[in-house]
Amino acid sequence: MTPTPCLRASLRRGGAACLAAAGLALALPAPAAAGQCASSCMLGQHHPSWRIGGSADGFVGPGLELSLNNGLDTLALQGPGAFRFQRRVPDGQSYSVRVTRHPVGRHCTLSQDSGLALDHVSDLQVHCTAGRMAVIRPPEQGEGAGAGPVGPLRMDHLQYLYGLAATGGQHGYGALIRIAPSGERRVLHSFAVAREVEQTYRLAFAPDAQYLYGVTQRGGEHDGGVIFRVRRDGADYQALHSFGGPGAGAVPSSPLLRASDGRFYGVTATGGERGGGTLYRYDPDAGHELLHAFVGADAQGGDAPADPDVDVEDPQRPLRFPTGELAEGADGTLYGAAAFGGASGRGGVFAFGLQSGQLGTLVSLPAGTMPPLSGLTRTRDGNLYGLTTSDPQSRSTLLRVSPQGQLTRYVLDPAQLGIREPRGVLVEGGDGVLYGTSSGGGSRDIGTVFAVNPGQAQVTVMYSFGGPGWQALGVAPEHGLLLASNGDLYGSTRRAGHHDQGAVFRIH
Repeated sequence: MTPTPCLRASLRRGGAACLAAAGLALALPAPAAAGQCASSCMLGQHHPSWRIGGSADGFVGPGLELSLNNGLDTLALQGPGAFRFQRRVPDGQSYSVRVTRHPVGRHCTLSQDSGLALDHVSDLQVHCTAGRMAVIRPPEQGEGAGAGPVGPLRMDHLQYLYGLAATGGQHGYGALIRIAPSGERRVLHSFAVAREVEQTYRLAFAPDAQYLYGVTQRGGEHDGGVIFRVRRDGADYQALHSFGGPGAGAVPSSPLLRASDGRFYGVTATGGERGGGTLYRYDPDAGHELLHAFVGADAQGGDAPADPDVDVEDPQRPLRFPTGELAEGADGTLYGAAAFGGASGRGGVFAFGLQSGQLGTLVSLPAGTMPPLSGLTRTRDGNLYGLTTSDPQSRSTLLRVSPQGQLTRYVLDPAQLGIREPRGVLVEGGDGVLYGTSSGGGSRDIGTVFAVNPGQAQVTVMYSFGGPGWQALGVAPEHGLLLASNGDLYGSTRRAGHHDQGAVFRIH
């Protein structure tokens, strides 16, 4: 039964006059009692409305969306903490709140989520935890059963996953694997040259999405690697270009990036006329083109510096030995990382204009910073993010570089954050949060999935490997994550799992 305005007011506010009036109603005639209550409890008949709110925790950055009374009001939270809907609920009416969007990789539950609006409500509790992690069913037998850990993943519009494995396949030298949504694996191509796939890189789709393009580190005419393509069903495998040879780049050190002009770009770790690696372009119609040759160690009179703290600053020192994924800016500028060279010898970030054809150093890393690791991620705000290798204390650094060359560094100390040896490139979610993996750290020091809120410089461990069922999930994720269009995160582990060959997992 809904309380009368007079009784509700007395309960909420402790109104002595209303309580007296309610008792007097037993002795007085009804009209007099009603009149006295109306004059004493006038506030109760104004039909006030009330604010609905509470607090949320367990996530970083934006991405959590709540709905009040089936869309009467919606609220997109920008981070954990207190919240309150703008629309009010009339006095005495019911309210109900539900989660309409979960942060990437998180699942949020509500307590105290419904009731009657008899006063301002501030005790709703939203608690977010790591989304359910599940293994993409490993093969028990068949052609895909012998493939080793699968490298960085790519997904097509049918939700098939594609990746390279450095072992397995028909010859045992690695394979290109396709994983169906059901978990069924198929070997699309088996590599036939030893060490042809020394390091697995993410694949790229052709503009029509019918072909996959990729690179290997060995094989080809000069054993310096190849650019290949293959149909999504495994047919029509072709080696399109062989790296190596006099003055040419060799040993690709990045995946192919399909840029806004429809052509593919990448870097090699060595080769070129000056020995320090190359930046190249591959056009399916025109073939391979060398765009820039980086200066090697010999041209600078020495090898890579062993200790950044004793390096001599030289603003004119060029970058060399590019590595890791490239990123493209909104204006058609390509960005990449180099492991050495730059002012202090510790590498930096370069920029290449697709229109101008000119390459320059955007920022040099200062002395004391470890070299870049896996390349760059460009976020929607235009900034570039990358990770460095770990120092002797297992501390890594998260780098943020603005398009104007402003550098910001965040030290990832495993003693404070529980993250050790971050691997792969970071991926930006729809909530503006960056997600990544580390091969160490967590509750059992066998890996984590973590989130970074760039705006608040906040790092949170989302999932710690080693929990229930950890043998099936595997340990030591090292290739970063794939963010699917539905908000699920996909990744792979290096060890344990099926036959100790790692596993492919999904967080949803």
